[in-house]
Amino acid sequence: MDILERFSIYFCELDSEGRFLSGEPGFWRSLGIEAPEQPVLVAELLDEFVGREEDIRMIAQSGSGEISIPGIRRDTGFLDFRVLPAPGRSLTGAGGAVLVVMDSSEAMRAQQAILQQRNEISLLKRDLDRRNDELKALMKAVREQNHELSTTVRLKTKDLRQSRLSIIVKLARVAEFRDKETGGHIYRIGRSCVLVGRNYGFSTEDCEDLFYASLLHDVGKVGIPDAILLKPGSLSAEERAVMQTHTTIGSDILEGEEGKLMRTALEVARFHHERWDGRGYPEARAGDSIPLVARICSIVDVFDALLSRRPYKEPWTADAALELVRRESGRAFDPGIVEAFAEAAPDIIKLRLGSFDAEGVEDLPELY
Repeated sequence: MDILERFSIYFCELDSEGRFLSGEPGFWRSLGIEAPEQPVLVAELLDEFVGREEDIRMIAQSGSGEISIPGIRRDTGFLDFRVLPAPGRSLTGAGGAVLVVMDSSEAMRAQQAILQQRNEISLLKRDLDRRNDELKALMKAVREQNHELSTTVRLKTKDLRQSRLSIIVKLARVAEFRDKETGGHIYRIGRSCVLVGRNYGFSTEDCEDLFYASLLHDVGKVGIPDAILLKPGSLSAEERAVMQTHTTIGSDILEGEEGKLMRTALEVARFHHERWDGRGYPEARAGDSIPLVARICSIVDVFDALLSRRPYKEPWTADAALELVRRESGRAFDPGIVEAFAEAAPDIIKLRLGSFDAEGVEDLPELY
């Protein structure tokens, strides 16, 4: 939550009846109302939700569904509301939900751009360091405690990993939230990387790490100004140079974190725009000096971009895009990975159509 607060995204817990329980100070400030001392129904404080009380109650009780009300005016700005299920929260009664408010005013967007450019490293490190400290404490307990306690420690360790994965997914969503033209892109990149990695001989564990790491391949775009990131036309040379810094911003955010998963994420974020012939960025690495996971993500990222519609281009056909990938084998792309990609291409194309039953990756989370 503390990471998302920098983007003016605040959460308030709701109980199983759809009533406010608590909220961050910024949540109430953004609404311009006083925090209630006792639980109170959402619709009693927010007129926008009048008539949606039963919908809110169903989300809170069943843990599924969503209500989205964008563009509500408050003073000189606008707010977007979302009611979402909150699995795993300890709320009154069964189920549980959260009300999310996002400040989309011009002033907040300017402030967000400044904060993003100043780097998100300290915020990410603070949260992940705390997670690592907890994990180290649990592992020490395994060595010092008896067999009965070891079972509890293993369960706690699993819970910590899930918490870390949850943070990764939230960061990935934040990075993609700013660019409406790439909806679903991060999801497809993760699933497609798994398909290629499996053909290349990755183990199930390595495929899982590749999936989560690839979700953060564009996390550095949180530091790119909207004027460049969302520009509908071609970028100037100066703008392109700024855009390319998303690779180093992303690796800076992930720098210094322990564990194979986070090291893999750093490699993907920093090197997924390197080329096999050494003419990529940011370090102009060539051949095997480019991390394997980044070489996989590079092909998948380019292929998905070619098949996607953009304000400055029409989508390519799958055959034309695949032909370009083959043509760039040995130049932009690792020839060995091109072969693994070509074998997986039919299933990758089905991912875009929503018709692929992802055997072997069905346990990975659905993000969209």
